[in-house]
Amino acid sequence: MKRVQQDGATYVEPVADFCDDEFSDNDMVVMDDMIKRYGQMTAKELVQLTHQEGSPWWKVAKANGLLEAFEGKLMNNSDYTIDFADELPECSREFYLENLEFLNATRAYGR
Repeated sequence: MKRVQQDGATYVEPVADFCDDEFSDNDMVVMDDMIKRYGQMTAKELVQLTHQEGSPWWKVAKANGLLEAFEGKLMNNSDYTIDFADELPECSREFYLENLEFLNATRAYGR
């Protein structure tokens, strides 16, 4: 990917053609939906959206005392991870975690 500055905004553009060989039909539907919803947004707009109060990013930053440093531009990243399972309803969370465990196990064995 490459960053492109245009009219004071930052855009991200691909450096190679997209190959869908490794994605299911459902994966492609989800990606198409994301592109329709967010594909024309600038990096700054995406950050505003994903870092708004109550978002998963905001919750992790707040829980770890990082909001002030981020807002003051004293730092722009951390080693904390966002557990997206926290955002799912209980039944979906269990399914997600079971599949994540399976995926991690298959990766550990080299498929």
